[in-house]
Amino acid sequence: MPDENVQETALYYGFIVYLLLVFLYCRWIEKRSLVTIGFNKCIPDYIIGTCIAVILLAIIMGIGCLAGGFIIQGAAEEAMCRGFLMASLQKKVSTPVAIFWSATVFAFPHFSNLFMSDFQYVLIGVINLYMISFHYWYCTEKISGLPAVCTVYGISCYTEYLG
Repeated sequence: MPDENVQETALYYGFIVYLLLVFLYCRWIEKRSLVTIGFNKCIPDYIIGTCIAVILLAIIMGIGCLAGGFIIQGAAEEAMCRGFLMASLQKKVSTPVAIFWSATVFAFPHFSNLFMSDFQYVLIGVINLYMISFHYWYCTEKISGLPAVCTVYGISCYTEYLG
């Protein structure tokens, strides 16, 4: 038996058969062109439809992030780890040491879920947490400041929540 992803993909590709049957029926049985069933400007309409879908999806995800509190959660964690702790540590220790301890404080709350997995997933997860912490530090210090990092982290929490 194929796995779940193959079954789902096959289901969606199965709609090609459905679409072809509709096209063939209209063309050969009813002697109608595709324009008569609404396919008059396919490419431009698909581009416009895709743009509308992306905009609506962005609005829905934005509402979900705000309503679910993910932006607030992301802002709280980033303000604590990068805003307060990192700035305080950099006054007392070197930047690499400050990055390490800030990353450790950031990663600590995530360990409870992470350590329920197999060793290789734990190792990859810990490395990932430290890498993302360094990336967020870099973005905060060198590129855009804390608000952009808060937003990126909040949206990533929301997308992780979605599954």
